[in-house]
Amino acid sequence: MWQLFNLFAFIVVVIYGFWLFYRVLYARYTYIKLGKDPNLEKNTKARWKSIVTFVLGQKKLLKDKKSGVMHVFLFYGAILVQFGAIDLIGKGFMMVNGWYLPVPFYHFFTLSQELLVGSVFFAVLFMAYRRYVEKLPRLQRSFRAGLVYWFLAPLMTSVIVAGGAEMVILHEDATIYKPFSSFIYFVIHNIPTNEAYILFYAAWWAHILLLLSYLVYLPQSKQAHEIFAIVNVYYKRLHSPGKLSTISFEDEEQEEFGVGKIEDFTQKQLLDLYSCVECGRCTNMCPASATGKALSPMRLIIKLRDHLTEKGEVVAPHTTPWAPGHIFKDPASVGLPSVLARQEAVVTTDGATALKPLDELQLIGDVITEEEIWACTTCRNCEDQCPVTNEHVDKIVDLRRYLVLTQGEMSPEAARTLNNIERQGNPWGINRKERANWRQEREDIMVPTVKETKEFEYLFFVGSMGSFDNRSKKIAQSLVKIFQKAGITFAILGNDEKNSGDSARRIGNEYLFQQLAKENIANFQKYNVKRIVTIDPHAYNTFKNEYPEFGLDAEVYHHTEVLAKLIQEARIKPQKEVKERITYHDSCYLGRYNENYDTPRLILKSIPGVELVEMERSKQDAMCCGAGGGLIWLEEKEGTRINVLRTEQALQLNPTTIATACPYCLTMISDGTKAKGVEEDVKTLDVVELLERSLV
Repeated sequence: MWQLFNLFAFIVVVIYGFWLFYRVLYARYTYIKLGKDPNLEKNTKARWKSIVTFVLGQKKLLKDKKSGVMHVFLFYGAILVQFGAIDLIGKGFMMVNGWYLPVPFYHFFTLSQELLVGSVFFAVLFMAYRRYVEKLPRLQRSFRAGLVYWFLAPLMTSVIVAGGAEMVILHEDATIYKPFSSFIYFVIHNIPTNEAYILFYAAWWAHILLLLSYLVYLPQSKQAHEIFAIVNVYYKRLHSPGKLSTISFEDEEQEEFGVGKIEDFTQKQLLDLYSCVECGRCTNMCPASATGKALSPMRLIIKLRDHLTEKGEVVAPHTTPWAPGHIFKDPASVGLPSVLARQEAVVTTDGATALKPLDELQLIGDVITEEEIWACTTCRNCEDQCPVTNEHVDKIVDLRRYLVLTQGEMSPEAARTLNNIERQGNPWGINRKERANWRQEREDIMVPTVKETKEFEYLFFVGSMGSFDNRSKKIAQSLVKIFQKAGITFAILGNDEKNSGDSARRIGNEYLFQQLAKENIANFQKYNVKRIVTIDPHAYNTFKNEYPEFGLDAEVYHHTEVLAKLIQEARIKPQKEVKERITYHDSCYLGRYNENYDTPRLILKSIPGVELVEMERSKQDAMCCGAGGGLIWLEEKEGTRINVLRTEQALQLNPTTIATACPYCLTMISDGTKAKGVEEDVKTLDVVELLERSLV
C-alpha cells in the first residue's frame, strides 16, 4: 500500500513540477520573441565548434583558474550525477528487493557517483567560500546570489544520507565503493531498520522535492544560464567583433533609429540577458567600472533582463492555455528582483518621489541611465571575459544611436566632434585643406599623393590623428621614413582623405558613418586602391571589418603588420642599440578586436638593446587607455581618469619607455605620464618610432 501511495505521490509531484518549469521557461521564450529578427549567419559547423569550445571546454571560465576548475567539477558533476539520481529514484520504489540500476560494473558506477557527489559538494563549498569569505569584489553577496548553494549542497547531502540509510536497511557493510555513504553508515548503523526506512524516504523525498524546486527556480534566477547559455553560445556572433550592426535609412517614413524600448533589441540580444551568469567577470575587467564610472556591464545586463521580464509579463502574447509568467507573483518575496519595485520610484521635478507605471518607464533614463551609456569605451574587455559569450558593446551603441539619431541628445563635446567631422572631415574642425601639411614638416621624407604618382603598392591612410595631431604626425613621418628605406611604394590621398567614421559610428551617428564610408570607398575605387595601410587601429578595424559591407574590396593592414613582414623578409634590419626597458600597451582595436598581439612585440624584440617587460594586464586582458568609443573627444567627468590608471599599471614595471601602436593610445598614455609627473623620466613612443631609431 505504501509503495502505491509513494508512486502516486511521486507522479503527481513530478508532473506538477515539470508543468511549473514549462510555464516559466515558456514565459522567457515569449519575452525573447518580443525582440526583432536577429538575421543570424548560417554556419552550423562553426556553431557546434563554439559549443565544444565554450560549453564543453569551458574556455572562458578557465580564464580564472580557481573558479574555472571548480566550475568544471560542478558542471560535469551536476550532469553525470543525474544517472545516480535515476538509480536513487528506482530504489525508492524497489527498496525491499534491493533494486539497483542495471549497468555493467555497478560497484564502479556507485564509486563514480559517490565521487561526483563529493566533488559537486566541495565545489559548492569552495564557491561559497570565494563569495562570502574571500569576498571576491566581482561577486554579489546577497541571499539570492547564493541561493543555488542552498539547493545544491542539501541535494548532494540527501544522496549520501539515503545511501547510508540503504546500507543499514540491506545490512551491508562499509565499502570503498561508497566512501561518503559509508561515513553516514558509521554514524547511524545502530539505528533500527524501521527508523532507517524513515530516514531513507525522508532523504529520498528531500532529493525529489529539492530537484523539482530547483527546476522551477532555475529559469527565474541567474541559474537560467544553465539553459539559455548553451543556446546563446550556439548563436554567438560569428563575424568579427569589430563589425557593428548596420541601420537601413532607405525607409523615409522611419522616425526612430537605435534602441529606445526593450523590444527594439534583437532576439539574440535579449537571449543574452537570460544567459548572464552574474559572475561579475565583465565588470571586474571594465575600465569604466574600475575608475568609478556609472557603468557596470553586469548590472547593465541584469537591469535589462529584469525590465524585459517585468514588461514581458504585461505585453508578451499568451499562446498557451496557461498564462506564462512568474510562478512567484511577488518575486521579491523569494529573493528575486523586481524591476517594477526597484524602478517605479521616480524623482519628480519638485524633488518629490512618485510612482511611475511600468508602461511609462523609459528604457533610457528609468532603467539604464545616460551616464552608463556614455561611460563605455567599447574596449570589449567585458565580452572577452564573459563565459557565456554575451555581447555588451553592441547594446550600448544601439542605445547611443537612439539618443543621437532619434532624440538628438548628446554632450556638447560629442555634438561638436560630430559637427566638425561632418564639416571638415576631422574632430577638431581644422580646415580640411591642411590635412596634407604634415608631410612638409620633415625634410628627409617624400610623401607623394595619389595624384602625384600613378603606381603605388600601398595607400597610406594617415587618419585624422596622423594628419592634424602634432604628436601623432611623428608616427606617420617615421613610417614614411622606414618605407623609403625598404623601397616600399606608397601614396596618400592628401587633402582628399576623409575621416574613417569610426568615432561617428561608435558615438551613435550611424548616418554620418555610412556617408563617410561611401565617400571613402568611392575615393579608393577612383584611384584603384588594392592595399591600405594605416597607423590607426580604429580606422584599420573599420576598413577591415565594416567597410566591406559597403563595397570595399582591398587588403587592409596595420602598420605593425607591414613592418613585421619587412623585418622577417630582411628588407629592413634593426642594428643600432636602443637601450630601453619597454612595456607595451595593447590597443583594444588592434588586440581584442583583431587579435593582433604579436606583430608589435616582434618589432620590439627585433631591436637590439630593448628589454621588453609585460604588464599584468596585457594582450587579451589589457586594460583600455580610455580613448575608444569616441571618448577621446569627450570630457571624463566621473571618477578617476582611465588613462591615469592604465599608466599607473605600466609604471609598476619601472619602464624607461611605454610603447604603443596607436595614436589614440599614445595620446592617452602621454597624458597619463604627465598627470603622474614622470614625463621626463618615462618616454611614450610608437613602436615605429623605436624601430626607426634602430635603423642605420
